[in-house]
Amino acid sequence: MTREGETHGTTVDEKIYADIEQTVVRLGWLSQRQLMQLLDHKRFRLTLPQFYSLQALHDMAGQCKMSTLAERTNQSAASLTGVVDRLIEKDWFREHVTNQTVGRSWWK
Repeated sequence: MTREGETHGTTVDEKIYADIEQTVVRLGWLSQRQLMQLLDHKRFRLTLPQFYSLQALHDMAGQCKMSTLAERTNQSAASLTGVVDRLIEKDWFREHVTNQTVGRSWWK
């Protein structure tokens, strides 16, 4: 027998918290799926990593180093290289190399 306010060893508050947490996770997945569908529209044809890279570049006033972009988008530099190369092909990014920097920098 359980005490009032408990269900099989779990308090009502814990059950409510678990239900809320599960709902938030579901909403996150649904919103991500919806965003992926919007990005895949023929007008954009972007993947989520490409979108996050564009968003990060926008937040950094249109230019940054590859290492900074990798850090901001939580991607490895190796995988980000492919993402950026595809964005250059799609004319979303362009490479800008200066004498003062070693490596690749990006401009929108």
